Amino acid sequence: MQGRRENDMKKVGGALYHLTKSYREIIMRSFFLIALAILGTSCSTGKTGKNQLQMKSQAKGFISPNQKIEATILVEETEKSWPSSSVVRGVLKAGSIVAQHTHPESDEYLVFSSGAGELTVGNKTYYLKDGDTVFIPKNTVHSYVNRSEKDAHFIQVYTPFGPEQRFKKWSEKK
Repeated sequence: MQGRRENDMKKVGGALYHLTKSYREIIMRSFFLIALAILGTSCSTGKTGKNQLQMKSQAKGFISPNQKIEATILVEETEKSWPSSSVVRGVLKAGSIVAQHTHPESDEYLVFSSGAGELTVGNKTYYLKDGDTVFIPKNTVHSYVNRSEKDAHFIQVYTPFGPEQRFKKWSEKK
């Protein structure tokens, strides 16, 4: 029993979360989407439409009003052939702050590809660096501060999709 329990625990961002079977399935699907986003893979049927994954060069990028955060939505709810997740490639400029917030209906996964910073989840702060992966359960208060002199680059997955829609209120990146 003890061995099985240890197998059901995942170390994520320095904290242990008990993962149910459904969460493990979501994580596997989400990391598949992350891998596709990182590799810039695209699916093309020769047709345009809702079921076609956007090519990296066609994905729309957005920039926050203070010019400190960039978000490119790579996969969103219009890709009906995908699981109900969204994938965002983001950049948090040096000195940027993402204020405390929650996603009431969506889990969030972050994979940092470069840079560093402080992520506060609930009342615990984690110091993140290249390659760190974090799971933030839905309805959990979290915030981020990039105190470094370098930009932080990451891939963000929301399951189910939805929170990425807020980026569309920002200016479109040119």
